[in-house]
This record gives sequence, structure tokens and C-alpha cells, in this order.
Amino acid sequence: MAYDRFDLSSRHTISGAAVMRVDHPWTVSDLDVDESFQLKPTAMVRQMEEAAIRHTDLVGLSAQNLYADQGLAWMIHKLGITII
Repeated sequence: MAYDRFDLSSRHTISGAAVMRVDHPWTVSDLDVDESFQLKPTAMVRQMEEAAIRHTDLVGLSAQNLYADQGLAWMIHKLGITII
């Protein structure tokens, strides 16, 4: 899988936790918007999940690697979104 771009130099800290920026550009399709051309929340969450998958691949914790090496899997347990 080819990734468009990752900004590995953008490591920050929020409340003491390391944060790494992962750019995830995507083309919005007509299925991602409603009749008023507003982005559907489900489309945004789906893209955030894709960014999370890219992040785990980048740091070497992809689902395939974890399962093959240790018989483990990861999942998104909780998701909080604020739209401003």
C-alpha cells in the first residue's frame, strides 16, 4: 500500500503523551455528502479510521504484524469528535 505523505517530523506532546501527525488526504465523493453538500459524519469517522490504520502501519503495529507476531489485534475502543 502506497501512502501519499506522512509528516514524521511533526511530533508533539499533548498532556504528556506523544502525538504524531498523520496526513490522510482523500477525495470526497458524492456518497460522502448529503443533499446540501455537507460532509456526512459517517464519512468523516470512516476517514479517521483509515488514518488510524495508516498510523499503526507507520509505527509497525499493523493488525497483520500484531496477529502474525503475537496473536494480538487492535481496535478503536472509544472515539470522541468535536465539530466546530
